[in-house]
Amino acid sequence: MKFTKKLISVLLALALLVSVFATLSVTVNAAETKQSREETHIIYTSGDYKYENIDGNSIIFWEYTGDNTNLVVPEKIDGKTVTMLARGAFYDKTSLKSITLPKTLTYIKGCAFWGCTSLENIVIPNGVTTIEEYAFAECASLSSVTIPKSVTAIGDRLFFNVSDVTVYGYKNSEAETYVSNYYPQDNIKFVAIDEQLVKGDANGDGVVTVADVTYMQLYLAGNKKDDGTPLIDVNNKSVLEALDMNGDGQLTVADVTELQMYIAEQD
Repeated sequence: MKFTKKLISVLLALALLVSVFATLSVTVNAAETKQSREETHIIYTSGDYKYENIDGNSIIFWEYTGDNTNLVVPEKIDGKTVTMLARGAFYDKTSLKSITLPKTLTYIKGCAFWGCTSLENIVIPNGVTTIEEYAFAECASLSSVTIPKSVTAIGDRLFFNVSDVTVYGYKNSEAETYVSNYYPQDNIKFVAIDEQLVKGDANGDGVVTVADVTYMQLYLAGNKKDDGTPLIDVNNKSVLEALDMNGDGQLTVADVTELQMYIAEQD
């Protein structure tokens, strides 16, 4: 009996040590991200930004070194298109309250926003296909993340040590599947936005910006999608209501002007 109790005690102690070292290894892995990555990559500096060149046309956003609390990441730096966030790109940027990501982005590497303790919400641009592991770990103030349909791969423990997060996404999307399988469930919930069309959101990315003005102008100019269909389906009542800014029942140049004024008022 004494041997059995002693054996159980030893096993419990070992289990505890494994748990501690597992957590520790995750933290150390994130903390050493910058140090290790800059030793093996050629990093360029442009103002408050650091980046890695991919092919002369596109780049990996490496780091923000400025002190702005509301950051808008540009689509281009030194004339090159930002297509990826490096591992730990915003690691431990505790003062950042909001980060607007470029619409050119396609890939977000692991631990990208680890430790952004002041970050409250973020919208992942349509076009991003992958969000790697621990992307929002230790983001203590994070309350919502919007994930588009384009995301088809999401890494493990995206919200490590984060509580009460709402993921806004689309029905039958990777985001919905991810949330339904996430543990613990009481820390995260999914809200479908398919039917929640945002007023003025012409390109359907969940936010209203000058890009929507351009999208409406392209539609009015006769531009079409790759499959030959119109950029905007005005036969869809919900879509028309969301974009008919002056309420006259049709989509015209007047709505573009109204949208521009609407965006200016929000700013």
